[in-house]
Parts: sequence; C-alpha cells; structure tokens
Amino acid sequence: QTSTYTVKIAIVDSGINFNHADLKDIVAVSKGLNVIDPKKTPMDYFGHGTSVAGVAAAAINKIGAIGIATNNIEIIPIKILNDYGVNGEISDIYNGIEWAIKSNADVINLSMGVYNISYKKMFFRLAKKAIQN
Repeated sequence: QTSTYTVKIAIVDSGINFNHADLKDIVAVSKGLNVIDPKKTPMDYFGHGTSVAGVAAAAINKIGAIGIATNNIEIIPIKILNDYGVNGEISDIYNGIEWAIKSNADVINLSMGVYNISYKKMFFRLAKKAIQN
C-alpha cells in the first residue's frame, strides 16, 4: 500500500539549486531559509547541498542519479554556508537546525563535522530537541 504522508527533509548546507531537473518539483523554496542572508533565497551556488538533496531524493527520470527516497518527499532548503561552501558560523548552523525543527522536518541532514566538544554537546541537545518535536 502506498502512503500519502509527505516526508519533509531539511537539508542544512550550502542551499539547494531549486531549478535542478531532479529536484525542482520537491524543493519547498517558500519553507526554506537563507541564514547567511535572509533577504535572499536559499539557492545553492556551491553545489554541495544540491548533491546531498539529490542523494536523498532525486527524481526517477532520465537525468542523473536516482535518490534513496523518490515518493512523497518535500525538501526544505536551509542555507548556512556562503556561495563558496564556507564561512558557516556556529550560530548559523544552530539557527539552521532551529529552522528545520520549526518547519516540522521529519529528517534533518547536516553533512559536516564538528571537532569542538562544547559544540558537539550543543548539537546533541539540538538533536534531542528535534526528536522530541
């Protein structure tokens, strides 16, 4: 039996190219956020966030790869890195995760590492908050 529930995946990264042929029908631009510059859209000019979104949910078509989940998916683009994929302040990452939680994301993806133990503790608290919501 096919589910009608739409799974919301927040990609917290360099944004998402919401014009990409594999993703354009599932990216909820209006629900996204550009943490770096909230007046701008969360468009990805670096490519990493778009690649991550593609692995998660690229459409079944004759273009590129096929994502892991291809039915009933909504991608929430959250841009926390600049157009070169760098300069993500810890506060930007935090605010991006908070936005994902407020957006009721079912899945929050962050493809990055953190080496500072105090930051790790903060992220664990955020993860716990996300799970409880």
